[in-house]
Amino acid sequence: NVKVPTMTSDTAPSGVASASSSYSSNLPWKAFDDVRSSAWISTETANAWIQYEFPYAVCVNKFTFADREIDQYHRVVAAHLKASNDGINFTNLLDFNTPSDSSILNFVVTNTTKYKYYRILFDSYNDDMSSVGGGKGTMCYVFQTYGRA
Repeated sequence: NVKVPTMTSDTAPSGVASASSSYSSNLPWKAFDDVRSSAWISTETANAWIQYEFPYAVCVNKFTFADREIDQYHRVVAAHLKASNDGINFTNLLDFNTPSDSSILNFVVTNTTKYKYYRILFDSYNDDMSSVGGGKGTMCYVFQTYGRA
């Protein structure tokens, strides 16, 4: 089985974590660090995305996602899991919605194709920024993929 390693930077220990934007020190790798209290936060109010690039193409058939467990003000509402081999042209693998709490969600993906890039594109989210101050945009706290080489 292949999965995203516990990241300690955007490029370590392997692969590349990236995003459409990042707010302050809330960098993309923090969505893949297995620490629920850390986070990637975008600066965008629409169409934010976060992705992981594997060192080689893999076939993902399951992924896990969660919002930050301590933050009700940036809850993701609708999103899509997408995949690509060139980082430009993406195939939609799954559309999903999230509950109003901070549950960890496990999804089974019907997929038989190996891809190098896996991305979550966020359509909409609850954005009550006036309650927390600071950054703008989407948050992602747990993003893990499982598959085979």
